[in-house]
Amino acid sequence: MMIMHSLAGRAEGKPRLRLFCLPYAGGGASVYSTWNRRLPPEVQVCALSFPGREQLWQEALVDRFEPLIERLVGVIEDRLDLPYALFGHSLGALVAFELARRLRQLYGTNPICLFFSGRQAPHLADRLCPIHTLAAGEFIERLRRRYNGIPQAIFENPEWLRFFLPVLRADMALLETYQYKSEQPFACPVCVFGGLEDRLIEIEALEAWRVHTAGAFQLQLYPGDHFFIHNANLPLVSVIAGQLQSEGWTQGGAHARL
Repeated sequence: MMIMHSLAGRAEGKPRLRLFCLPYAGGGASVYSTWNRRLPPEVQVCALSFPGREQLWQEALVDRFEPLIERLVGVIEDRLDLPYALFGHSLGALVAFELARRLRQLYGTNPICLFFSGRQAPHLADRLCPIHTLAAGEFIERLRRRYNGIPQAIFENPEWLRFFLPVLRADMALLETYQYKSEQPFACPVCVFGGLEDRLIEIEALEAWRVHTAGAFQLQLYPGDHFFIHNANLPLVSVIAGQLQSEGWTQGGAHARL
């Protein structure tokens, strides 16, 4: 039951591939709630949540990479019967990268494509100061200044803040304690997305993902800040659909926004 609560995917039809989607810090599977309807029917979107939020709100938070990756492997290991791709935004991009590596180590499988968004390449040192151990007041203030995408209502509602603060602190600890280890690049194509007004991630840091593939690489930049993916008018999903179509996995492109 715990595993099924961690996956929100399209059950109908006979998909040819699965797209595992990883959320940003503080987010959950609902971030990708419309993607199944927007991508071709050959694609089954499987949106993953981390423990301690949404359907998994009763589970203990995880604040280190290794146990999180092992848990996610356990969630999706029985869904590796089809070819798969991964998408992640911000923290989710880093998790998608390490999850793909772990699946390669364990099962010898490789994704058909990797989509990374709003995150610098993993081998680069983080230029932002760690904040996950700060006292609550200072931690909240740093978050507000650093990220525009956290709704103001959360900070103004004591009940919501009491719930979300440990989630955000655990996710920031994930980011800030991450340690990169060198491995061979992936053979599959890598597509990277970024926001033109994202003050946190420089274009060169997005371009640096190129070293993690021996295959094709493309970088797409869109108007918007760190949370540009919430602008449904941007063609990000269309680019994903187009990439999968060009690789021969689907027959059609993205559907209109629903």
